[in-house]
Amino acid sequence: MILAAPLLLVPLELLGAASGVPAPLRPVAPILDEGPLRNDTLLPRSEAAQAELVAGDRAWRVARKGGPRLELERGRAFEAWRRALVASVPGESVRLLDDEGVAEGLWPDPDGTHHRRGEGVEAAVQRRLAALTPADREAWRERFGPGAAAALAGAPYDPAALRRLERGEPLTEGAAVAALRLAEVELEAGRRGAAATWLERAGAHAAEIAGADALRAAIAERLGTAAALKPAKAREAWRTASRLRLVRSERIQSTRRIGRDPRPLPLGRGLEPGAAFLEGGALVVQGPHALLVLPPQALATGAPTEWRRRIADVLDLEVVRPYAAPSAGGWPLLPATQGRDAVLVVDRGVSGRVLRDLSLPARGNRLACLRFTEDGLALPRWNLGDRTLGREGREPVPTSQVLGVEGRLEFQPGPLIQGGTVYAQARVLLDSTQEGALAGTSRGGELWLFALDLDDGELRWRRFLTRAADLRRDRGSRNTSRSQVPTSGMPLALVDGVLVVGTNVGLVSAFDAADGRALWSLRTRRREAQDPGWPGSRPPLVASLEGARGGGVLVAPFDSDHLYALPAGPALQGGIFAGAPEPMGALLDVVAADGVAAGGGVERVFLGRDGRHSALRFRRGAGPLRSSLYLDDGERFTGAALASEQRVYVASDRALYLFDRGRELALLDALSLPDHGGGIGGRVVARGSVVAVVGRDTLWVLAAQ
Repeated sequence: MILAAPLLLVPLELLGAASGVPAPLRPVAPILDEGPLRNDTLLPRSEAAQAELVAGDRAWRVARKGGPRLELERGRAFEAWRRALVASVPGESVRLLDDEGVAEGLWPDPDGTHHRRGEGVEAAVQRRLAALTPADREAWRERFGPGAAAALAGAPYDPAALRRLERGEPLTEGAAVAALRLAEVELEAGRRGAAATWLERAGAHAAEIAGADALRAAIAERLGTAAALKPAKAREAWRTASRLRLVRSERIQSTRRIGRDPRPLPLGRGLEPGAAFLEGGALVVQGPHALLVLPPQALATGAPTEWRRRIADVLDLEVVRPYAAPSAGGWPLLPATQGRDAVLVVDRGVSGRVLRDLSLPARGNRLACLRFTEDGLALPRWNLGDRTLGREGREPVPTSQVLGVEGRLEFQPGPLIQGGTVYAQARVLLDSTQEGALAGTSRGGELWLFALDLDDGELRWRRFLTRAADLRRDRGSRNTSRSQVPTSGMPLALVDGVLVVGTNVGLVSAFDAADGRALWSLRTRRREAQDPGWPGSRPPLVASLEGARGGGVLVAPFDSDHLYALPAGPALQGGIFAGAPEPMGALLDVVAADGVAAGGGVERVFLGRDGRHSALRFRRGAGPLRSSLYLDDGERFTGAALASEQRVYVASDRALYLFDRGRELALLDALSLPDHGGGIGGRVVARGSVVAVVGRDTLWVLAAQ
């Protein structure tokens, strides 16, 4: 797999470069007319790298014509493309189509998305190198190979130097060796995912190097080591269960009502408690004000053993005031866990404002890491708060000093942990002197992605995502002014070493988790605030998409009325859509991105409406939508469903339903959920034989059999 060098396997005839003759310019129609994008979200770009790529593309146009200027112009193109790497840093992006339209017609754009996309500088150079003939790629190696070898000899084992070499000298033996050595560092630390990323890069650099058989063999050997480190997939009963049995149910924290509005919230909107499993099988439930910890025996037998802790007491806070407006999307409390550690997003941020003559400053929220003991104690490891980072036994440090971003931050729902690294999205809040300012010199509204060390909360890297362009709501035909509706980000998704970041402000981006290298970004179609949209409170779903290296994702943004099938890796063949964007229509949420359906084929599962009833709906391949379960009159779906390749679990405000995907979503079991006065239904989570439904203020634990 590594030796196949995916970035070099782009069909040359597709790119029009096999003969060195420019391909005819043909207008490319979009894959689907989505309607007006209504999207002015910022696409970040490195101006210096963009200028170098433009210069290189101009030279390459001349070189492709052949003749006496071939060598000169090819050299100019190569030097400019390489300078784009030198002039930028990891995480920076460029536009696929520059302001003068130089790249138009030179590189393929099969789905007509140049104007709404960005890509990492590394991906932009890789895409250009992938379009070269083998002879041109050999000329690239002859030009830059000696310098790469000298750089490797000068700093053979310095990680920072190796990272610069691998990034700055692509397709050379020096870059391949640098990537291999960085993979070895990750393997020694037990970080299999990061090691696999560096091995893939090493294989891509070494694929066509003559006489590099020993190097390719070394890469293959390390690949085997990385595969051996991958934990075996446990056989979990919930994935194939046929029956459900209620084990226990209880209120999560108290009889205190969450919010003042007693009406049911729209699916996936508002504040939602969340849950995750610790090492050993204990379940941690995060409510708005409290933590509930259930040990394995309590989950298996319904034993009364449990531990409750007020979040304010654990983190030594004055008060926790979580809230969420349904109009602004969901705010799911989704703790991330690794071992016995859990990382929580606590509280909500509040933008600054002026009330009469009183200036109220912005107030951020907190990202906290807790370690849970065997007896249920929650011990703070670090607390990245509104103002300071507090670590056990150490003096607090200003948050801006740790993260390198000024202003108060609101950490967004759904952080992730992998290999000892915490990934979290955050938003810079407006202060009282920037009321309504989302552009210009104001930092308010900036969105960032942070990678932090799980042990101490120290910053590993940060990446600027965009500046928020919140949803707009028309105030009426007589008043043409438009009010802003602030949205919250989607929980993060991790697919084969790639972080997929849904901002819910008009932009979806992908970054390599190993070092934050930008892969692509895409502007999505935005809806009006008053129009129907997706919940946006669940992460993008992993999908098997045709032509997508390393898999893909289905993204259903809160601010959009379309569903997007996108690659997880770089879009090196020009297009980014792995299928036509699908209009939302009568659908409500996405349950499963793929899975083996009855009779074979790939199946997608949705929550939606069919006529006047809520219904579980599914589509096989490119076929029509079909319905399985129809809910009773007045019954509604209540939270994110859960799916394996063979089963689907869906909660309503009356029961939990279990379906068989191998028999066209045949109903296997339906279990009524007892009402404890806090409402029925919620998000479904599972591990082993334990299935839990986490409601607004109630937890139901069931055994999958």
